[in-house]
Amino acid sequence: MRFFAVICLLISLYLSLNGQCDRLTMVEDYERYFLGTQIINTTLNWNGDANNCLPGQITAQARQMTLDRINYYRRLAKLPTEVGFDDALTDMCQQAALMMHSNNELSHDPDSTWNCFSADGRQAASRSNLALGAHSSDAIALYMIDPGANNGPVGHRRWILYSRAKDFGMGSTNRAHALYVINNKIPAPENLDFIAYPGPGYFPAPLLPARWSISVPKANFENAEVILKDEDGNDLDFEVLPVKNGYGDNTLVWEVASDAINRFSEFDQTFFTTVNNINIGGQDTSFSYTVTVAPVSYPPLCQDGTTWMESQCSCQSQQTTASKQAEFQRLAITPNPADQLLTIQLPSNDFDAADGTMNFTLFDLAGKPVLRQVVEVTAPIDVQALPNGFYTAVVNRGKSNYYGKVVVKH
Repeated sequence: MRFFAVICLLISLYLSLNGQCDRLTMVEDYERYFLGTQIINTTLNWNGDANNCLPGQITAQARQMTLDRINYYRRLAKLPTEVGFDDALTDMCQQAALMMHSNNELSHDPDSTWNCFSADGRQAASRSNLALGAHSSDAIALYMIDPGANNGPVGHRRWILYSRAKDFGMGSTNRAHALYVINNKIPAPENLDFIAYPGPGYFPAPLLPARWSISVPKANFENAEVILKDEDGNDLDFEVLPVKNGYGDNTLVWEVASDAINRFSEFDQTFFTTVNNINIGGQDTSFSYTVTVAPVSYPPLCQDGTTWMESQCSCQSQQTTASKQAEFQRLAITPNPADQLLTIQLPSNDFDAADGTMNFTLFDLAGKPVLRQVVEVTAPIDVQALPNGFYTAVVNRGKSNYYGKVVVKH
């Protein structure tokens, strides 16, 4: 009965939503529009041939998944507008991607000596984000990170997050990619103060870039100052990179030191950003916003002394109650992500951590129990039949209760 009561309490946490918590939305969007837009070669199904200069096509499904990922990144930056794909530009980009593939080289200005050269391919190359060694949606993720010494201005990211973007073109082989970004323009959205990446609010930790950026149409960042602090008020170590205009909206970039943020932390981490002395139309302006770098699991783990409150959508200080014995302790799950089998490792303070049975329940993101078993502590648990996704594991042994997060990925 105690186990049943504990499970009921856990389910009630999930089902007590008056309005969906922003953190849950972040996890669901990451699962659907990032993990759900990973494209393998069989889904891509590029039918071209670089040896015979045939640009070919990819599947409509792969195109849509790539577009979904682009618009997902725009939502992460709080942009209110989505972009689409233009068919004519997409055909041109397919020729540009073929040229990059065939020559095993990237160039925005290929000439007629290139293998598989075409005028349309050259035009697309001159107006596109280009990638080699990545295709379709993986190339979009690469553009958003914008790594490398030559990408300090994060130009690829800026074009994807351009406030005035309307339609892109997109071509892909199985190892090269072109995204036509310098195209038609629409007015910037009204009441758009700035475009930040990572954006304000909950931000998925696996996507956290080293280079942070803020963009403001027509702004002058030459004298701008960045302040970046953690939730304890400590300054983070970072370097402001040289301002370089000409890629989408004017932008300021700063690179955070590799040891300043633990992107593998099991807890949410909140950072406070202020950018001062932004000159807009001759007036100096400041913007402040908060970024919470969050593991993509739900409900989240909370620091000692706090517990997750769904109604507050945050970890809150615990109150000592007579039910303290029913509190949950964390357990280890391996492998994680799991494909076929997973095993549970109970904390060492369990009176019999390596022996006996346990009540095991696995919940999906909606709080629905999808797997329930009574098993030996050391017995593997079969998850082959479960769909890819994020789950919460709950184990009960007498008066002891444990929980952990697990990703199922086949």
